[in-house]
Amino acid sequence: MIELPDSLIQDINRAGVHPKQLMHSLQRALGTQTLRGWLVQVMTDLDSMEIFRHVTVAAFSDTHFFRAHVDEEDAEAMISVEVVSLPRIHTYLVADAYDTKLPDSEQLSELSLRLNWGSIRRFGLDPNQCSDPSCDADHGYQGVSTPDDLLLIAKRNVDGPEEIAKMEDFIAQLLPRLLAASK
Repeated sequence: MIELPDSLIQDINRAGVHPKQLMHSLQRALGTQTLRGWLVQVMTDLDSMEIFRHVTVAAFSDTHFFRAHVDEEDAEAMISVEVVSLPRIHTYLVADAYDTKLPDSEQLSELSLRLNWGSIRRFGLDPNQCSDPSCDADHGYQGVSTPDDLLLIAKRNVDGPEEIAKMEDFIAQLLPRLLAASK
């Protein structure tokens, strides 16, 4: 197995969610591939009784994209690593948000990257309605299906300007490889 770069190890350790296990799973998936870029993101979900922490490592080599994800629930860590060849990533979306009410509105307030390779879809279903307010018939459901392989978001007021800068660098390194791979 190839060694992970020191700065990636530092980022995973800083994330603090089962770093040794995450690094082991990522190393196994990498095999002999050398990483060219990576981004580590931490997300916390709250419900009425518990806190759930998640870590996503998005990384790429010359030929493959790697998505490692840790879900922490109770005393368990569930780690998955998906490996996708770069030509399979058929769409990407980069969205920039600016808070125009602030004096420094030229600075990004939010940056997001969505990648799609057709592995995961999200479905949203709602009861179908008709325009008759007195109608109580069952009109079935209407829904939307959207690709949902990977979404990365950095927000200036939550993650800080350093995370936006890291994500901009990650995008600047990844997108030329995706364009070259799609030829």
